[in-house]
Amino acid sequence: MKKLFSYYKVLLIAVMAVTMVATFIGSGSDSASHSGSVTCDPTTLRCYEHVTTVADWDTANAAAQAMTHEGVSGHLVTLTSAAETQFVVANFATAVSTHAYIGGYRIPGDNWAWVTGEPFTYTNWSPGYPPEPTLNSYETVVEFFHSGTVGGHTNVGHWNDQNRAIQRTYVVEF
Repeated sequence: MKKLFSYYKVLLIAVMAVTMVATFIGSGSDSASHSGSVTCDPTTLRCYEHVTTVADWDTANAAAQAMTHEGVSGHLVTLTSAAETQFVVANFATAVSTHAYIGGYRIPGDNWAWVTGEPFTYTNWSPGYPPEPTLNSYETVVEFFHSGTVGGHTNVGHWNDQNRAIQRTYVVEF
């Protein structure tokens, strides 16, 4: 009888440990690095979150991919239309003003790609950006540019190429 009791005790401890680990992992994937404010576009059913924890682009990219919202995996935002850009800019003004990272990056030559593999056909570069890759080959990722007017151009929601080592906030799309 003593042996049976010990067996059940070990089994109970094992079940509790597995439950605790599963709860920790589950809660981590839905809450780690989250600002807690996810906003969904009712027309596209895409959801977005501005993560206010700063990170370099590679860390932000990995963290975004580790996040989920209502069972949907995240990634750095891919702005593939003017309408999507307007929605994100209207709902996450702080992301624009803090130069938040988005999911674009430079590939060989002067070509750009999205982290999702979607076609990089829509662009919203700030006037004069990105410069030729030979002028700043170290700026290989995309961030929101500043908000406001520079040189007569309104830059709200425009993009800039940036050094991937710079610490920035970032926008996640689900």
